[in-house]
Amino acid sequence: MNLAEELSVATLQPMLTLHDLEENLRQYESLFQKEKKLMKQTDVICFPEYWNGLRIGSSSKSNLLDSKEFLKDVAIEYSTWVVGGSQIVQEGNKNYNRSFIFNQNGTIIGEYDKQRLFGYEQTQNITPGKSLFAWRMGNFKAGIRICNDLWKVKLVQELISEEIDILFVPALTVVPEESYTNYGQHIWHNLAFIRAKEGAMAVIVSDIARSVLSDPYWSTGASCIADPSQKFTNLEPRGQNMLLKLDSGRSGILWKTFSLQQLTDQKNYRKIIGLL
Repeated sequence: MNLAEELSVATLQPMLTLHDLEENLRQYESLFQKEKKLMKQTDVICFPEYWNGLRIGSSSKSNLLDSKEFLKDVAIEYSTWVVGGSQIVQEGNKNYNRSFIFNQNGTIIGEYDKQRLFGYEQTQNITPGKSLFAWRMGNFKAGIRICNDLWKVKLVQELISEEIDILFVPALTVVPEESYTNYGQHIWHNLAFIRAKEGAMAVIVSDIARSVLSDPYWSTGASCIADPSQKFTNLEPRGQNMLLKLDSGRSGILWKTFSLQQLTDQKNYRKIIGLL
């Protein structure tokens, strides 16, 4: 696709098993094989937070290398950019929740460490990141924040100031019991929608499918794609044309093709009326 004008995005919502890298890689392969034709037409794929299912206790240098190699192979096979979700990276006596960004040739062009750590991460010897990362895919300018980062206004405003067109958000939404999974989806869908409108930027959330992670905690499956450039109509009171989602929290893939001109027009409009 001509990245000067359009960008086709796929965001993943896999079913993962904690601490089982081999099984999780098979799950991704299965997702890709089911939608191989569409995957070949995709310009950028976004994976979720902790995309490989590993944590500090199950991460190792060999697992890190195998995980990075898998992401590289995906980029090359489908000739697509890859926002590599996030995974544990060990450097000396420090651990980071890090995302690697791959170009269409499978080369890492940048990385980003999660800055606003969730409660359990603060007890797991994970070090917060400090730097901003934005990059270009053709004429589109992209940025990344990881999960809990999206709740911190300052971190969002930094990227708005960079005038990015699209924000990728690898996420892992967690609730204390199954009865809250719909709640988790609801607040994340709304958060993505609000961030998209306030920044006049597309917001792409990749989450893990609704399932029990470790008793009693559940992932909610809140993957979604928010497009602020789509017009709201009273015929669609829930704004369904502006927010794509997998309502059931099931495993799957969401696609959307963005027009740079439409996103630019929305950005200019919000500037003129004083909302940006």
